[in-house]
Amino acid sequence: MLHVDALDALRDCLDLINDKKHRLACRLFRDSIETLDLAAYFNSDTEQSNNSLKRWYDNKIIPHRKYRDFIRKTKGEIAADELKNNYKNFSTFTHRSYRALAKSYVLGSGNCLAYDGHTGSDLLVLPHTIAAYYAILANLIRLFSNEAVMRETIPEGINKKCWNESMEGETVPRRFVPHPPF
Repeated sequence: MLHVDALDALRDCLDLINDKKHRLACRLFRDSIETLDLAAYFNSDTEQSNNSLKRWYDNKIIPHRKYRDFIRKTKGEIAADELKNNYKNFSTFTHRSYRALAKSYVLGSGNCLAYDGHTGSDLLVLPHTIAAYYAILANLIRLFSNEAVMRETIPEGINKKCWNESMEGETVPRRFVPHPPF
């Protein structure tokens, strides 16, 4: 159930980013990670994770902290800190930090901020914001596919085949050059 939920969240992210609705898509980033982490925690089959799974079946919320504590005990402090930092970074989207909101604005003429949803047109959405969100989504899809292979939901050969087929044979040539800093 959790893997299907995470996969649906990733599909929704793709649809939203394709429609240039990045503000909604980015909120699903953390959701998909939390869901994958919860599935991995339950799959660890420890006494604590089994107790948490029973609580989950009783419709209780299992905080992400439980998974981080599990990682700290099994993989060490460095892995736990990395997980904590990633979770914190994705939380900035959910909790609408300044930087997350600023991705929807561009500085226009006369130092006037222009909001990318102002006219209701997707023409104002900044291409670098969309490109960055596609990159984040690609990383989350890779995380999902690795988890699916590890949990034997998808055979490794099929996973590799899907990734190989999804990659472009040749890189698209650049159509622009960054301006020099002068």
